[in-house]
Amino acid sequence: MFALKNSKGLMIGGVGTPAIWVDGDFNHGSSGKSKTFNSRCLASTESFKCIHLEVWGTIEDVQVYKDTA
Repeated sequence: MFALKNSKGLMIGGVGTPAIWVDGDFNHGSSGKSKTFNSRCLASTESFKCIHLEVWGTIEDVQVYKDTA
């Protein structure tokens, strides 16, 4: 799994330990060695408190509109 968002939180990289996970209230998170991205922990500690969260974008439903002109 690459990414998942539900009421419990946001997870990126889900094979084994997520690369990053943030709870549904965006207050706490964790990071660990990710098999999905072959990466190490992305934070200074495995468990952390969110102070600032930047989100670039999410898409729930993509609709394609065709130009009929």
